[in-house]
Amino acid sequence: MFAGRRQERDRLIRAVFEPGRHAVVYGARGVGKTSLINIVGHTLSEQGGAADEALRTTVRVPCTREDTFDSIWRHLAREVSITPLAGAETVIEPSRPGGRSPLDIAETIYDHPGFVTPTDIERVLRRAARAVLVFDEFDTLLDRETRTAFADTIKMTSDAGTGPSIVLVGVGADIGALIEDHESIQRCVQQVPMPTMTDDETRTLVLNGFHLLDLDIEGVAVEQIVWLSRGFPSFAHSLAKQAATVAAEDGRALVGIDDVFVGAVEALEGVPYSLGEVYSLAVDSRHPADTTPMILAAAAYAGGPNRFRPTDVQEVLAEWGVAAQLQTVTNRLKGLCRPNRGSVLRTTGSSVHPAYEFSDPMMPPYVVIMNVGKYPPAAQA
Repeated sequence: MFAGRRQERDRLIRAVFEPGRHAVVYGARGVGKTSLINIVGHTLSEQGGAADEALRTTVRVPCTREDTFDSIWRHLAREVSITPLAGAETVIEPSRPGGRSPLDIAETIYDHPGFVTPTDIERVLRRAARAVLVFDEFDTLLDRETRTAFADTIKMTSDAGTGPSIVLVGVGADIGALIEDHESIQRCVQQVPMPTMTDDETRTLVLNGFHLLDLDIEGVAVEQIVWLSRGFPSFAHSLAKQAATVAAEDGRALVGIDDVFVGAVEALEGVPYSLGEVYSLAVDSRHPADTTPMILAAAAYAGGPNRFRPTDVQEVLAEWGVAAQLQTVTNRLKGLCRPNRGSVLRTTGSSVHPAYEFSDPMMPPYVVIMNVGKYPPAAQA
């Protein structure tokens, strides 16, 4: 079910096979960072690299806001068996039932009497070259010292030229959003930015799924899923799944555009809960005549992931047959930047003639899907 991302996969795999090289995978939430890690981990464990390159074991450790450098590495020690072999490199693998070997280096971390430091980690892992240690949701870490300690660990293991590959994964616009002191480690880190999917990648994802189900889908329905999902694989998967469900329950093997519309709202069930909370704040009003919900929907059509101006929103409203004063549109957009409206938008550019953008890149497709059939047109021409 994984589609596209060839460049991102190649960058990450090359980093893993280069001694002393590490990687940082970053991008908006929902673009498929964890899926990339999973597919690369599968590739490394099943295929490896070139003929003379051994397979790698990938171990994923999720981070939380309460974690520290010490707690993250102790968590890793509980999850893996790190066994030194005489005359060979250290082997890292998922822990086996029945406990650890007496020679298990993981105990060095787990039973460390004090706080684990970057020096301790470099010493323990310096011979563990056949592993990829993935620290997912790295952006959730609130402790600044922890981020600095990871930067130190990456630099030390890189300078040594041995040890496992460390991969940090998190939400962020750049590497600086994830790592403190990132400038000092740029030479030893492969940056892997994850953009939203291209239209072609999304089409492939959708068509692959329907092929596996032995169902057909109309071309216009595929294009509608591509447009509604706006490059987010999670939305594309969910929209396609719900459309297929509608058709299957009706006893049809051909999925049409109406099935996409009928299943659209159900497709939002699996998205992050916070999106729904922010959207509810944005459109909440005691006045039935409040035009804010419609203007927010028009902004999602007009801007999507890009910046837009009040005139762009006004043009969308005109296409819908709604005449709106530019000042009214401007006032509503300003209101959507305020905390009481969930700060769903933010301003950018000149303070005199600002442009607007969505604070969360996942919000435009969410808004569009929520309003399918409510504000015309339902589909892109």
